[in-house]
Amino acid sequence: MTPSSFPRPFKALLLGAATAALIACGERGAGEEHLARLPDTGAVTAALPSIPPTSMRPEDGTTVGVGMPVIIRFATDVGPAQRLEVTRHVRVSSVPPARGAWHWFSPTEAHWRPATYWSPGTQVAVTVDLGRDHWWRTFTVGAKHVSVVDTVRHRMRVFDGDRLIGTWPLSAGRRDLQTISGTLYVRYKNQDVLMDSESIGIPREAWDGYYEHVFWNTAVSTDGYYVHGAPWSLDAQGVTNVSHGCINLSPEHAETFFNFSRVGDIVVVRGTTKPATSEDGEGDWQMPFEQYAREGDAPRTVF
Repeated sequence: MTPSSFPRPFKALLLGAATAALIACGERGAGEEHLARLPDTGAVTAALPSIPPTSMRPEDGTTVGVGMPVIIRFATDVGPAQRLEVTRHVRVSSVPPARGAWHWFSPTEAHWRPATYWSPGTQVAVTVDLGRDHWWRTFTVGAKHVSVVDTVRHRMRVFDGDRLIGTWPLSAGRRDLQTISGTLYVRYKNQDVLMDSESIGIPREAWDGYYEHVFWNTAVSTDGYYVHGAPWSLDAQGVTNVSHGCINLSPEHAETFFNFSRVGDIVVVRGTTKPATSEDGEGDWQMPFEQYAREGDAPRTVF
């Protein structure tokens, strides 16, 4: 999982005066010994043995939205007694600096998010030094994209920075299959998804069953909630909520949103009584930051 060389723009990021303290010392005093060396930088870090291999999102070298957390997944469970020490060996560094904290959503998954949305243009580096599992990743934060879905007025407003670029009619989840609400972010995109009503307990042959290809899918959860094209509900869009939980747009608006969006863009859904949770993959912005940090790791500024 180790790149061939550390990206040049991020060497200075990691080796600035304040960053050097984080890399060299983590949460320890300056007089303690540290063993492992960050390739291509000469910086020294402390090693932590016997931790299972990890993976990370976002992917290396990508550009993400302002709401994207750092997501570290472990191959096996990390016990409560190990978690603080583990996160001390996974360092997040950024230019400009950002205050943030870790939060464990499960024994195999820890997230780091800033206290507020990333600033557009921020460069972020993540270094992992967990014994034999030693690697680093970098990513960049793109323009601020925030979309607001109003399921009561049946409208979606799309902002590029502070500029409103679209107000579109929509149809959200019907009363018994409501859309999840809250501050969500784009998880992934698929141009074509084969959707099957049996996945939500509705037989295909039922009056509201379905088994068909759906296009221009921008996911706002890990369990099947999308913003997507829905030519079958055009008459309901802007008028009433008839979907099985997804946010229905016209095919033209769904394609525009699909092409506009990047992973990590913020999508705020209002007006339903079904709040999103970590089970939907959407826990990061669903709690105040101090609660997020209190249940994870103490907040600190990264450089």
